[in-house]
Amino acid sequence: FDDHQNGVETVAYSPSGVKIASGSRDHTIRIRNTHTGERLTQPLLHDDAVHWIVWSPDGRQLISAASSDHTARLWNTVTRQPFGRVLQHSDMVYTVAFSPGGQFVATGGRECIIFLWDISQEELLLDFDDHQDMVTTVAYSPSGVKIASGSSDHTIRIRNTHTGERLTQPLLHADVVRWMVWSPDSRQLISACNDGQIYFWSAPTGSQLGSPLQAHLGEINCMAISPDGSLLASASEDHTARLWNTVTRQPFGRSLHGHTNWVQELIFSKNMDELKIISTSSDETIQIWDAGTGKQVGESLLGHAAGTSGIAISTDGTKILSGGDDGKIIMWSAEMRAIIRIIKPRITSLSFSPDDKTFACASDDGTCTVWDSETGELLFDFDDHQNMIWTVAYSPSGVKIASGSFDHTIRIWNTHTGERLTQPLLHADVVRWMVWSPDSRQLISACNDGQIYFWSAPTGSQLGSPLQAHLGEINYMAIS
Repeated sequence: FDDHQNGVETVAYSPSGVKIASGSRDHTIRIRNTHTGERLTQPLLHDDAVHWIVWSPDGRQLISAASSDHTARLWNTVTRQPFGRVLQHSDMVYTVAFSPGGQFVATGGRECIIFLWDISQEELLLDFDDHQDMVTTVAYSPSGVKIASGSSDHTIRIRNTHTGERLTQPLLHADVVRWMVWSPDSRQLISACNDGQIYFWSAPTGSQLGSPLQAHLGEINCMAISPDGSLLASASEDHTARLWNTVTRQPFGRSLHGHTNWVQELIFSKNMDELKIISTSSDETIQIWDAGTGKQVGESLLGHAAGTSGIAISTDGTKILSGGDDGKIIMWSAEMRAIIRIIKPRITSLSFSPDDKTFACASDDGTCTVWDSETGELLFDFDDHQNMIWTVAYSPSGVKIASGSFDHTIRIWNTHTGERLTQPLLHADVVRWMVWSPDSRQLISACNDGQIYFWSAPTGSQLGSPLQAHLGEINYMAIS
């Protein structure tokens, strides 16, 4: 889906898996059907970049936050309309969370206040201003009765979600609170800090359970708790992942050594009988670990050409999805440790500039990119097309580049500035081939319907009517 006009900041599946929402720096949210790709709504509009999206548990509502416009907004995903009041803050919004039942929403950010909203009554229920610095993370307990907020002021605060009552004294840390997870029974809260320490807390009393664990030598990027709540896994910038017994608060097994760069994310498999941990890293690998022994299971999964930071496992545990900074999404067989499918745009056309200093690359996702041949630096990317690009060609002067697409159009760009030079050149069928005149003033295109078009390159105007040149598709053209 290439609807967005700027970088995509966040994506989230609905609980049913039928819809997917994406939030972007273009100030919009887009919602699509995951089976058909159908657009289900017009763009949902914010006044600034959208950084967070959270679905309600029943999938009927969506909350989004745009930090710089100081708002969180609620959307009815059935009517596809905004509803209720805008959840207005006076400063940037950094974190949002639905209650387990989906009736309430918590928001927090730079202004150091947590707001609880009743979305059915469209009113602000409670606000807590205990924190002395920005709120970095907020999480409802699985029971929905408590809410915890972590802050740059080195504390966590726990409150009753119905009355707003403070349930404990502030939970004190030695550094910024980076991450929190609740135990499945809501009786234990576990937090992680920028200094690599992990804290265990009794949620009923707020008392610290033992001393903090110096779990890692670097910042903790992620924590996950096993389905039965007995094991905690942590991932760090110190290149390791570690397991902890949540009852004894002691290391469980040995450290998971195998990555050679930051461990970005980890998850537990769903099957407690054969519990596995899957970790991703900036070293471009994915590792699978036996949770019982801490040993790596098989060889590393190799397929990404850049750091991996996103990971998911299917409910039946047979498939793993990984996302990387190389733009690939790879589906793996968990048992065979083999690639099932690589989900990445397919390259459809390549063209060097006349001086060989740059080259253009077209792909089936509708994008055209221009690269520096010597440094490999991405110079421009053009994403105006609504379907795959079949052909791309530099003008002989090297000043212009044309791309022809399955969307029946040609687009012409300035290769130095990325500026669009004309309106789209419209055809009656898929654009299959293009040739420039030697003086770069004329562009000639051919379509699947056998027609040939002539265009003025400076103006983008069509020169005469199309020629019905052939009875079949045109495979190739050349100019003397």
